[in-house]
Amino acid sequence: PEDVFASLVEVVRRSFGVRVARIHLLDDARQWVYAGTDDSACTSIPVGQSACQYAIRQDRTLVIPDLTADATICRAVIGGETMRFYAGTPLMTRDGHAIGVLCLLDPQTRATMDPDEVGLLESMAELIVQTLELRESQVGARDDLLRALDEDPVTGLLSRRGLLLRLQRLVETAEPEGQVTGLLVVHLRRLD
Repeated sequence: PEDVFASLVEVVRRSFGVRVARIHLLDDARQWVYAGTDDSACTSIPVGQSACQYAIRQDRTLVIPDLTADATICRAVIGGETMRFYAGTPLMTRDGHAIGVLCLLDPQTRATMDPDEVGLLESMAELIVQTLELRESQVGARDDLLRALDEDPVTGLLSRRGLLLRLQRLVETAEPEGQVTGLLVVHLRRLD
């Protein structure tokens, strides 16, 4: 996880006065902690053991005032404390795909969340998704730029720069004896 997501979950945690806030990314089988205010980043658990499996299936925020009273959800123990309160809102992409959950956890039960709190949590979830999508587009643009620098736009073959970089890597990694590195030069004229 990047610092920006750690900062975002810390803002969420403070805004709601809970012990833990996390960004969970889910697939069919596992739930990964992408960022959290505890030391759980990059850990994963089976989806069937989490409250987030229920939150991701909804189009609104799921609030469970007391996790210990719900027999279908495994107990969440964080830092030695049993978490009782849970609130999670799905992270929905622009295409309508649920990719995870922004969730709040606390050892104290809460009766409910008022509409303003739910709205704030949902707005923070939208901000997190926008940040994820922006980061993905930046990485894609950077990769496209690097590829464009190393490839000839007409042929798709290595450009002069790409060829020189590849040769430099070959020479640097070549064994002192026994490995031969060579270069074959072909001039092409009139590429129509």
